[in-house]
Amino acid sequence: MRKSPLTVINGQKTIYKNSIKGRKVVPILDIPVDSTRKDEVLSDILRFLSSEAGEKLFIVTPNPEILVAGAQDSYFASILQRASLSLPDGIGVILAQKYISAPISDIRGLKFVDMLKTGLGIVFSVFFNRKWLFSAGEVVAGRVVFEELVAIAAQKGWRVCLLGGKPGVASAASRQLTSSFHFPVSSQFKIIDENGPWLNRKGEPADNAQAKIEQECIVRINKFKPHLLFVAFGHPKQEFWVHRHLSSLNVRVAMVVGGAFDYTAGIVPRVPQGVSVAGFEWLWRLVTQRGRVRRVATALFVFPWLVLLSKLRQKTN
Repeated sequence: MRKSPLTVINGQKTIYKNSIKGRKVVPILDIPVDSTRKDEVLSDILRFLSSEAGEKLFIVTPNPEILVAGAQDSYFASILQRASLSLPDGIGVILAQKYISAPISDIRGLKFVDMLKTGLGIVFSVFFNRKWLFSAGEVVAGRVVFEELVAIAAQKGWRVCLLGGKPGVASAASRQLTSSFHFPVSSQFKIIDENGPWLNRKGEPADNAQAKIEQECIVRINKFKPHLLFVAFGHPKQEFWVHRHLSSLNVRVAMVVGGAFDYTAGIVPRVPQGVSVAGFEWLWRLVTQRGRVRRVATALFVFPWLVLLSKLRQKTN
């Protein structure tokens, strides 16, 4: 059960909608992650934006690396735990959800063997039983949801703001998005981009000059009143930043998107559809982005180990 949305975390009161009605979540390393599908996520967001609800949506996109970071930082975890939607961004998250949800024998001496057998079965399902693997939910990539939401906003006439990324990347992503529309665009649709301030790891401005840039940026965002705010400072900075400022931002939905702007702008090669569907996006990124070796190692080794330990502590039914 998720905690109350009106809870103070390190002096910051959350004011966003704590949960979408009817959502199913599986806790991974004590962080609730939605078991869902992309179409369901889009429908929930559209329904919320079409309502007169006074709350705000805060959407996070945990992958194995982010979940490991949450396991190592209780403050970061507390923010992830209170997100309105927590999208399973990666095949590793789906595998972990299946593993955490699987029944395990409580017979003395057989528990570890059963855990190992169950784990291997779930891993092999990637190749031999994908229908079962994705029976409860599928990978919901944050970058895909981001691009589809912008396309929907263009048709609905909503306002969109892209915040963060390396200098000029948000602007390039914005141009790429608007030039890719192959449908009638509402005359009310508007999209702006902001580089935003340089932040430290706590999601705070790096110095006084950056603090001024941050305040000026917030003023412009509030004047624009975006329906959708996409924040790309990278984890955990982006989650810290949104949590700290959402109460003062005049937005309906705030979603953290990591490096999505890089893909949209064409700075980073897009993952081929077949590779993504097969669940080998991590391998593609490892080959095309050599600087990700440590991050991929976290997803392949540290994350499964922590999930295994979590399963060992889990009480059997």
